[in-house]
Amino acid sequence: MLLKRFNVEKEATDEAEIRMLISEGYSPLYTVEKDDEEEEAIDLSDFTVKELRDLAKARGISGAGSLKKAELLEILEA
Repeated sequence: MLLKRFNVEKEATDEAEIRMLISEGYSPLYTVEKDDEEEEAIDLSDFTVKELRDLAKARGISGAGSLKKAELLEILEA
């Protein structure tokens, strides 16, 4: 998955690395296709509420700090 913060782009290869970059303020741009494999998909429901709030903040969603996990998932998956 390719993530971006300001003008810096980083490619993350596993979910732990993706979570770390999101907590540092990176936002997912898109998944990177692998040779002869399906696109790598991220299941946001596995993220903690804090990680979801960090992701929402990185995407510029205001008021995310008071939302519950289900509400965050609904907004982020839209």
